[in-house]
Amino acid sequence: MDTIGHCLEVVLRERGYRVTIAESFEMFPDDVFDRTRTKYDLVIATNTSLSPATLATIIPDIKACHRHARIIVLSGYYPDDFVADLTKKGIDGFLRLPFDQTTLLNEVAMQLSEPIP
Repeated sequence: MDTIGHCLEVVLRERGYRVTIAESFEMFPDDVFDRTRTKYDLVIATNTSLSPATLATIIPDIKACHRHARIIVLSGYYPDDFVADLTKKGIDGFLRLPFDQTTLLNEVAMQLSEPIP
């Protein structure tokens, strides 16, 4: 299992974060969209398991289910209009793939330290 989800899990758990991984879109709705199961403080969505079009579609759904959760998108696809559209739809941060570990950790820490709007 050498996926971006696994890499994120290792990096974040080493820093003391509790992590839940959904490796595919098929797993994603069960893990994230059921607000009665789990409260998420941060959702990191990547276009390694979700297409850019799917990301743009589900961001508002994630935000609706978990209003307090911060959303960071990691993507190798990053035209300005795509990032601007995701920002309008509710993401709080965007990092280009491949990600730098220090940049990722700084973004996660910053997102989790900001007050919930």
